[in-house]
Amino acid sequence: MQRGPLGKPSQATTLRPSELPWVIGVDPGLKGGIVVRCFGNWGLLQEPIGQYPMPKDIDGLILLFSDLAELCPRNEGAGHLFCGVHSLVKPCNAAVYVEHLQPFPLMSRKGVWTLAENYGSLLAVIRNAGFNFKRVRPMEWQKTLNVRCKGDKERLWELARGIYPACEFNCADAFLISEYGAVDLLSQKIPVIPVDARRRKE
Repeated sequence: MQRGPLGKPSQATTLRPSELPWVIGVDPGLKGGIVVRCFGNWGLLQEPIGQYPMPKDIDGLILLFSDLAELCPRNEGAGHLFCGVHSLVKPCNAAVYVEHLQPFPLMSRKGVWTLAENYGSLLAVIRNAGFNFKRVRPMEWQKTLNVRCKGDKERLWELARGIYPACEFNCADAFLISEYGAVDLLSQKIPVIPVDARRRKE
């Protein structure tokens, strides 16, 4: 039996790249963005399927994630592949990584309330569209990727463009969060056998 993190049994055996979930990185800030990616051969992330600036209102969020849910493959086993979370609807075969937000020290009560309301709405929209999500703190994904920029968006954009030159400024954090998501997912689902090698074996 394969073993995952901390010696626990892995939740998946060897998978084809097409069987791995999409990885969606979400930077929920007003100047944030959303990046959608999928795996290719050898379990490597491909260039983004799409990159989108963060919608300005709840209607825009609902429309975007509804469209993504239509495009994303769904299967019966998808709910078992990510965090052991089961959805009431047939889940999308995707793992959404949302950066954790917390209030700034000098933020007003109204600002804290607005932040909490908007962030809660985002998570509700993602879940209602059929996606499982995981919240990740900035320090966690930056440490995993060996990136320490302390909020320097220009530096993060530079790093993201080093991997994907067409990365948009608003989507830099989301792109790097998707890189973290791939590391997190593959730590639970290795080894990934490339399609060509799988065919030769068959």
